[in-house]
Amino acid sequence: MMKIVVAGHGCRACEDLMMRVKRIVGELRIDAEVTDMGDPESMAGAGISRTPALIVDGTLISQGAIPTDNLLRDWLARAARHELP
Repeated sequence: MMKIVVAGHGCRACEDLMMRVKRIVGELRIDAEVTDMGDPESMAGAGISRTPALIVDGTLISQGAIPTDNLLRDWLARAARHELP
């Protein structure tokens, strides 16, 4: 099962990214656990300096912006095939 974390402080952008990630995971029928991370110490430990941030299977994929739906689809599909670094 893929583990996806959306990190942020509960702002509108963070909530939007969480909603979009969940929708795309469903569209692609990916077996994934999607959770949030809001603790500043945990975010710092994960190397996050800007939010919203996206972590897929322990790898920080994006931070400080909301990726387009097409980019999210590409990243999540590649991660499901174990093609992300």
